This record gives sequence, structure tokens and C-alpha cells, in this order.
Amino acid sequence: METRIGDYVLAGRLGSGGQGVVYDAYDPEGRRVAVKVLHTEGSRDRLAKEAAAAGRVASYCTAKVLATDLTGGRPYIVSEYVAGPSLRRAVREGRAFGGDDLHRLATAVATALTSIHDAGVVHRDLKPDNVLLGPDGPRVIDFGIARTADMSLTMTGVIAGTPSYMAPEVFTGQRAGTAADVFAWGAVMVFAATGEDPFRGETMGAVMHQVLSAQPDVSALPDPVRSLVKAALAKDPEARPTARDLLLALVTGSPANTTELLVAGTRTAGGVRSPGHDDPSLGALAEDAYTCLASQERRHVAPVLLRLVAMGERGATTAELGPQAEPVLRAFRYMVATDDERVVLTRPAIVHAWPRLREWVAAEREGLAMLAEISAAARAWEDHGRRDGDLLRGSRLEHALTWAATGRTHATLIARERDFLQAATGLTRRQAQRRRAATAVLATLLAVAVAAAGAAVWQARLAQDQRDLATGRQVTAEAGRLRTTDPVKAMLLNVAGWRLAPDTGTKAGLIDAVRAPERAAFRLPAVAGIGAIAAGGNGRLMAGVGEHGVRLHDVPSGRLTASWPWPPGQAQTPAAAALSPSGRILVVVSRAEKATAWDARVTAWDARSGRKLRERFLGQGGELPLVRFGDHESLVALGRGTGVHVLWDTLDGRTFELTDFYAPDGPLISAAGTHAAAVHLGALKLVRLPVMTADDRVPRTCGSVAAFSPDGRRLLCADGDITSWDLATGRKTKGPHWRISALDQMNMVGGAGLRAADEVMVGYAGDAITVWAAGKRILEHRIGAEPQAVWLEPDGATLRYQRDDTVVTLDLRPRLPVTRPSRAAGRSIPDADRAPGGRLRVSATEAALRGWDSASGRPLWTHPIPAGWRVNRRTFTADGTVHVVGLQTIDYVARPGDRLVRLDTATGRVIDDRTLESDLGHFVVAADGTTLVSPTGAMLDLRTGQKIGLGFSVVDHSVVAASPVGPLIAVSGTQGRITLWDIHRRTPLTPSLQADAETRLLAFSPDGSLVAAYGEQWRDGGVVHVWDTATMTRLAAVPLPDEHAVEHLLFTADLTLRMTTRRTVLELPTDGDRLAQELCDRAGRALTPAEWERHLPGVPRRPRC
Repeated sequence: METRIGDYVLAGRLGSGGQGVVYDAYDPEGRRVAVKVLHTEGSRDRLAKEAAAAGRVASYCTAKVLATDLTGGRPYIVSEYVAGPSLRRAVREGRAFGGDDLHRLATAVATALTSIHDAGVVHRDLKPDNVLLGPDGPRVIDFGIARTADMSLTMTGVIAGTPSYMAPEVFTGQRAGTAADVFAWGAVMVFAATGEDPFRGETMGAVMHQVLSAQPDVSALPDPVRSLVKAALAKDPEARPTARDLLLALVTGSPANTTELLVAGTRTAGGVRSPGHDDPSLGALAEDAYTCLASQERRHVAPVLLRLVAMGERGATTAELGPQAEPVLRAFRYMVATDDERVVLTRPAIVHAWPRLREWVAAEREGLAMLAEISAAARAWEDHGRRDGDLLRGSRLEHALTWAATGRTHATLIARERDFLQAATGLTRRQAQRRRAATAVLATLLAVAVAAAGAAVWQARLAQDQRDLATGRQVTAEAGRLRTTDPVKAMLLNVAGWRLAPDTGTKAGLIDAVRAPERAAFRLPAVAGIGAIAAGGNGRLMAGVGEHGVRLHDVPSGRLTASWPWPPGQAQTPAAAALSPSGRILVVVSRAEKATAWDARVTAWDARSGRKLRERFLGQGGELPLVRFGDHESLVALGRGTGVHVLWDTLDGRTFELTDFYAPDGPLISAAGTHAAAVHLGALKLVRLPVMTADDRVPRTCGSVAAFSPDGRRLLCADGDITSWDLATGRKTKGPHWRISALDQMNMVGGAGLRAADEVMVGYAGDAITVWAAGKRILEHRIGAEPQAVWLEPDGATLRYQRDDTVVTLDLRPRLPVTRPSRAAGRSIPDADRAPGGRLRVSATEAALRGWDSASGRPLWTHPIPAGWRVNRRTFTADGTVHVVGLQTIDYVARPGDRLVRLDTATGRVIDDRTLESDLGHFVVAADGTTLVSPTGAMLDLRTGQKIGLGFSVVDHSVVAASPVGPLIAVSGTQGRITLWDIHRRTPLTPSLQADAETRLLAFSPDGSLVAAYGEQWRDGGVVHVWDTATMTRLAAVPLPDEHAVEHLLFTADLTLRMTTRRTVLELPTDGDRLAQELCDRAGRALTPAEWERHLPGVPRRPRC
């Protein structure tokens, strides 16, 4: 039975302390969280204040508080789950902090304290156990005894905290303030650098004596951390710096405010990487277990686990689960327990943690209770000798038979349960002869549920359809996860999902896949023994370097282009490798023979022939070797850790020694070979080559990320904006400059960089990639993890990035088909409307309306516009027979109302001409052809000009659209909200549709199944949303480049959304079959049999592409 705290399912205990117990838990969406259940001995008011205080802390290097509930019998606080070891555990397992690593750790904890203190909170228990090394950097956790400045002590002299990290004033009875946290910061840094608690003793008194009188040895700490730690450990709290002072001393630049300071600290802290962590989520463990099973075994996972979920604490016997359950139970042994032949699910949180099981349970939500009832009743019937008195009857039996016949997707019935239902039906038949009709229904349902194969064909077909539906949705979700690692397979899974389950969810997946920039992924085949990987040639080449030789692959085609063994007597044990920008030179770092320490031999090879070019030694050292090419073909940077020691020309053998040259994100070498640069802790270091003198003309604070232009003549710096500096003159160039605000918000942590080609600029930070063209942002894309390298083709149309042994290719060309019509065609949209059916069209000038035959271009009629009036809005009825025109007076004072004219589209005959008392605005005509809907909220009968009912609610600048079929209209509201109204019932439909921008245009598809909205976001361009009107589900949200301001929205007959701008027409297909075919064409292949079995087990293989 699952254990819950509020909406959270507990999966295990993480730890406990004086204030409560912390549990590993999952929220209703399957997100992993930490739930702290608080002891209730203290005041509820005090707990509420502490929870509110924790909630005020901004999530800079802290675990954000997500929710609190202090009203029930078990008060709790929910926070982010940080996947990573504590600082204490990492140090105990051998992690050493020194140099840049210690500086980043110090910055991370100082950032967290600054954020905590800025919220008016004192942590009071900062220690190595409360610093977690997460995947995105260190996080400070556990505000269990945190206090706000306005809280009074509950007991004088009560000591709360961990003695070795408590400030001296706390032992003397003073209240712990922010200075006590700063003291703890200093103590934590000593522990990180030395591996020992700073104040040690065998008793509490001995520890207190050390804290009050001793000074820890900080000589091993590097500056500036050493001096800051020494100040933080001052015995007098007044003599200690504040957390903000610490952070200002640790980060570079001059942050204008606290937020910028915290962002800068977080950026630096991201360089502290957590080692591989052995605490995967339940969902990850379950997915690994599932994939380890053979395809024929995987099809039994859902029935076995669903039965265990349904049975709860009662469990199921191995006989009930059947022999096919044995490999399933073996794979999932960490979440089940077997006792006396009974199997019980011991980790019920798996239902929420594993998406695949969550979908199975959702598909069987109502049936699981029925399965449990049938199983328990059948077991009792069997145990009691199969007596008639234990059989189901009446409505309970009818519900059971209905579910058994038509309601099951993955759940199965065992023989005893089928016999039980058959016996119950037989009893009902014998006792109710007078109700033969009802009995016949029950008998039919029973036959479908439990009869032999011939009589159960339609049931099997129905069950297969339901399984296909669930599988289709499942593979669509899986395609979304694979898009950034195996885009071709993701496309094919999207197609398979749509073919199996053609609904809104799988269609949305198709639209996302068609718009996604990923085009291909190449994974380097593994090499024998110890190996290294190198990529170059703008990401077009990858080299696998192993103990036996080198294998060079062409990334676009996947072909092996070169392969050669190490020459006799020159075997390598590769530790690192790098390819030159052209891919012609391969540099390999290997352990030198007969070396007593980590001495490295560096060899340059001709990558295609295997001919040795040059060789040198890097020298002994404890840190891993660094080898990296910049933009220059033959100069390679060599060093250890993040420090670059020398630039080596692999062709002529020249070397350029560097001192204090640190490059955490890799050194920069210009294509011309005239400059080298690096950004370390936010400060730029630029060196002229070959004279090796510092070039101080470019400000050290020009940016937190830098890159050379492709020709090597300019240096590009990013910090809020991207600026360009001429290296010949040292002056800032006039342009082009790019706004980088969106990228700046991504927190440029380690791994950030820039790439440029012609008028295209790429910025990357963390897992986010942003692309600008001609100074305008055209793409913001997340790839799921930080890349090791990014390349941009010279034409700016293709981007590649490397993640471990894989290179992924992105197509940067427009992801929507774009046409640039002639000037005449471009102006045809606002000035000449085609009537539905396309046979007739009507154009407008200031003087007249004119009807035309579309095919021949022959004029049919002319209707003059009365003097003193102008056309404000015109449209057609849904059948195209009537052209409705709204005229607006030129003299608003004399004639405040609008004029409504209806014309016969074929002849131009005036059907009626009325002057109204109010404005019509940008009106539409409903599908019935007689109702005018105005954005003012009014509805008029076109035949009489009279208002219909009370209308509907609107806001200023509302936009309306009418479905060509049915009674639906769409009305825009505030904050991007759009409401669908049924004008016949005069009621709004719920829920409202939510867009990301203020709506400017609305349009329905010809069949009324879709509605689209265009809106504009401040400084971020426009966005088009598309929804399915039946399910109110969003199918697409398409951001448009800044230059594409849409003036007209229109669905074509094949459900393609046409977005017309001043200069272009963009098209978004929404027909599922057309989208699927486009993906098939793009993939160029079908799923292999192995891929089909892996992702669609149990589904008969059918050609999908």
C-alpha cells in the first residue's frame, strides 16, 4: 500500500534530524521531490514562519521550496530533489577540492547564503552534509532550523546546529545570526580543502574549546579563498565579512544589483560537476529493467505489474501471476517481495515515478478496482468449495462482465477468475429464466470475455485496438525523449505512434517532429580497450582512438573514411585526443612508457594516413591532460586540468609558453594564429602571438563568453549583448551586434560559448542553444544536456554539436515552408478576397467594390462606395453566396454608427443596407449565415439588423473568429486567454485556451476542427498556436522569427495553416497523414525489426513509412 503525504507518494527515507524526517517522494506528475515531515512538538506558528521564510529564498544554489502544508496532523515542506552526493560523502570518497574547483565551490555556497540572507533568513546549520553536489552545481539544502530575523528564541541557551560548524558566539548563549552562517561557510571550505572537520575533539566540551580558542590551518587553501576563509573564521562576529562581501570578492565584474550578483555566482558555481551518482530515480531503474528484458518478456510486464498494483498489500500468488511472470519478477526484484509464494509490490511509488507504468495504470484506472474485486471473490469462491453463495450477482456481475469483455487494455484474467465469472453467469441464467433478454446480454458478454478463440475474435480485436492506442501514445512520448539523441528514430516512432493512435496527442508529436531542427545523429562505434574520442572538421569528422589504432568516420554519411594501426613499437594508451579544424591533424595524448607518475606523451599524426608528424612530452602532473584545437589549423593547446601550459605548432614544432592561462571552457586560438584568448572567472585574457604579450586593448570585462570570428580578425564578447572588437585596432566595431538577453538568462555556466559564420551567430550555455541571423533571433532550442563542442558551417545553415560519443546535426534553415510571392500576389491577400469555393472573388478600392470571375479574371459587377464612407471590414458567409461589408463613417461626430451592407456575391445585388447605432469592429459571420458576431460583444441578426440576446463578454481589443461549420466562435481575452462560445446556447466552453501572447488574429479550419491564434510577445517576436476544438488540446505553439509579423491567418482545404506577412507566406501543415509522410521522406528509412521489437513489443510489424 502506498504511503502518501498530501499529494506526494513516499518512495523511501533519505534521512532524519532534530526537526523531522526527509523522504524521497514523487508528485502527481511523477517529478521526484524531497518531502520533509516536521516534528510537531514546537509551535505551529513557528513552523509556519520557518516554512514561509524558506519559501522566500530565491533558488540560487539552493534547493527551491515547492510547497508546504502545516495545517494537518503531519506538517511537511516539499523541496526540489537534488540528485547528487553530499559534500561530505564526495570528500570521503576521494573528491579533492583545490584551485578553481575550490573557488567555484566557495562561490556556490556564498551565493546560496547571499540568497538566504537576502530573504531575511538565517540557515543556522550549514555543514558539509547540507551541501549537495548536483548535476548543475552545488546546492545548499535543509532550512530545518533556519530562522528569520523577527523570530525570538524559544528557549534561552538552546544550542541548535552541528558543533564543528557552529560559531563561537552560539556556545556563549548568543543568538545565531547571519555572521554564524559565514563562520560555517569558512569551516565548510576548510573541510572541502583538507578532508577534515576544522574543529575536532573526542567530547562536546573539547569541540567547544577548539571553536572558542583554536585557529584552523588554512595554509593549504589558495588565494583569494584562503584570505576570505581566514576572515570568515574570526572569533568576533563583527569582524567577519557578510555573505554578500564574500560573493563580491569571489566573482568578477561589477554586478549592479543583488540579482545580477546571484546570477554571476550561480554561473561560476555551475563549473563544479557532480561525479557519476548511484541514486537513479525509481522510474530510471524501472525503465532499465524493462529494456533488459527480451521483447517477448516485455509484453508480460504490464499484466504482472497491474495485477500487483490492483491487489495492493494483499499481493498475488506466483500461481496467479503465472510462469511468464518469472523473468519480470527477476528484473523488477528491487520493487517486489516474495513470501510463502505470495508476491507483494514493495515500492508502490513506482506507479508515479515510471511514465510507462503510469500510462498503463491510467488506461486501466477504473478497471483495477474491478480486477481486485473479481480476484478476491474468485479466491474466496475457490477456498469455500465453489459454492453458489459466493458468486457475484445482479449489477455487480453485469459490471464485472462488461469490464472483462470491453474494458481491459493490459490487464488479464486467470483461469480461476474466468471460471468464476462463467459459474456466476450460469447461476444467473438458472435463477432468471423470465429475464431471458438480460440473460442473453450477460451470456454474450461472458462469451466475449471467456469463450474459446473463435468466439472471442472481436474481443481480441478490440483489446488489440486499445493496446495499439496506448502503445501509440507511449511511443510518441518516447520519440520526444529521443529527438535530441537519435532524431531519425524519433521521427519514425512519431509516425508509428500516429498510425497506431491517430489522436490529438500523436498529431501534436508529428507537428513538433516536423518543426524540430534535429536532422541526424551519428554515434561513434566503440573502440577496443582504453580509448579517446575527437571530433573536428566542423563536426563532420569523428575519430575513435584506441589501444590498437585509429578509426576515422565521416559524420554525415557514417562511413569509415580511414583506419590505421599504431606503427610497430609505437603503441599508445590514449587518454585524450583532438582533431584540427579541417580534420587533417590528429593529436593524441597517451601515458608515457615506464613512467612513475602521470607523464604524458603528445603525438601529432596525419589523420588519414597515420603518418607521425611530431612528438613531445607534456610532463608529469596529477590532473588530467588537456589537448584542444582552436580555429587555427596547426596550433594546439596543451596543459592539465583547466590550465593551458603551451601552444604547440604540430607542423613546424614551435612552442609558445603560457603562464596563469586558465581556460575552463577551452582556449581560443584565432584562425590567423595571431591571438589566443580565454575567459576565466568572468575575466578575459588575450595574448598576442607569437610575441606572447598581453593585449589589454579589449576590456577584461568585455564578456563572460568570447569567440574569434571565422577570419580571426575580430573578437566577439557576450555579456548581455554580443559585441565585436577589431583585433588590429583594439576598437569596438560598429556591428553587427546581437541582443543576447534570452541567452543571458540561461546562466552561462561552464561549457558556454559562441560560434559565428557570415551573418549567423550561435550562443550556447548549459543545454540551451540560441541562433541569431542578421541580428535577429531565429531559434532557441534545448538539447537536454551540455555539449562538449559546437560547430557552425560557413554558410550558417547547419549546426553540429557533440555529446560524448555522438554528433547531432541541426538544420538552421526555416522550419516552416516559406515563399516570397511577387508584389502583386503579396498584396492580393488584403485587397482581394476569394469567396468560399474559389469561383468568385471580390476586391475593394476606396471608390468601389468589384466582383470577379476567379478563373478568367473577367469583371462581373461594381458597387460604388457611398461618399463619406469607407470599407472597414468585409467577409463572406460560410457558403460564399453573400458578401457582408461594414462601412465606417469618415465623419465620426456626424455619424457615430457603422453601416452594414449585404451583397449577392454572384451579381452584386444589394440585399440590404442598414445604418447601425454602434460600431461593428472587425466582425465575423457565423456558420448559419445570418448571425454577425462583433468584437464589441454584440451579436446581430443580419436579416433584421437587430441585436440577438445579451451577447458575450469581451475586453478591449478583443478579436473574434467564427467556425465555418457549427455554432462555435472564438473570442480573445486578457493575458493570452481565448474562449470558445456556443452561440446557439449562449454559453462559453471550458476550459479556456491559453496562448503565450496577446492575440492579434484568430482563424478556424474549414471543417471547424482546429482554431489558430497569432500573438506578439514583447521583444520576442510572434507566436502561433493551434488547438483541436473538440478536445481543447493544444497541437502546436510555433514561435516566429522577429521579422515575421503575421498580417493574415488562413487554413487551406487540406488543413495547412498559411501565415501571411508583409513579405512572406509561411505554411504549417496540420494534417496527420501529410505530416507522417513528410517525416518518412525526411528519415529515408523505416524502423528495423529490432527497433520495432524494442519500442513496440507485441504490436504486429506493419510498414509505417
